[in-house]
Amino acid sequence: MRPHVRFAAPQGETHKNGLVRLSYSDMEERLEGLSKQNTEQYLRDVVEIFAARLVHYWPEDGQFDQDIVSNVRENWVLTFLSYSEKTLVEAGILDKYRFSRIERQNWQDITKKGVGLCSQVSLAAADFLVEQGFKVNMIGLDGHVVAMVSEGAEQYLLDVDMNVLLPFGLDYAENNPDGVIEAYTLVGHSKEYSKKIATIYSPEGNFLSSADSYYPTVSILFTFLNISVWFFPLSILIFGFIVLYYRK
Repeated sequence: MRPHVRFAAPQGETHKNGLVRLSYSDMEERLEGLSKQNTEQYLRDVVEIFAARLVHYWPEDGQFDQDIVSNVRENWVLTFLSYSEKTLVEAGILDKYRFSRIERQNWQDITKKGVGLCSQVSLAAADFLVEQGFKVNMIGLDGHVVAMVSEGAEQYLLDVDMNVLLPFGLDYAENNPDGVIEAYTLVGHSKEYSKKIATIYSPEGNFLSSADSYYPTVSILFTFLNISVWFFPLSILIFGFIVLYYRK
């Protein structure tokens, strides 16, 4: 929906629609202090906190950004694969970056890195809300991704990347563009921009999935990578013990 231009937005400076960017520790503190007495207000606060923390940025297809790559403390296997891939791309053996551009899967890792496009930002808030006991779905629109919370008979759409809570579900949004426009203008988006956004909520091409199955292939990959982090060192240790045992 918006150009993928890097915007550093240091902590304390404004970004998006006038939000002051939060540090990771400030974000944690604000999340811990939220009250769940009023569901709509709670969700609105969660949306604003995640939107304030996460800058709208992700490297382009042909771009390698070392600040985005998984570091050794996150997953040393993925770090190794990312830099190996970089060497192969630069040598012309591979045509694009894949490992270095993999989006993270849990809200802590996403918010620690502090950047992401609509899918990554929505997934971060969705993962957090699932952890808090909410039923959350991810919704793919026409070039945009939002989350939807279902609480009893009530539904709420969360466009976290744009700091918008829509107090209704997808069915209503698809058939009531004026309601969508009102929700976006309420937080400072222009009327013209809000009208453009409303068009992507039209029914054509929308799909819905659970928060934990939005990226099934990536989820499987991360499971394998997390096992690999321990498998290789343990294999070396076991091999070493076997060698020492038979040398006696």
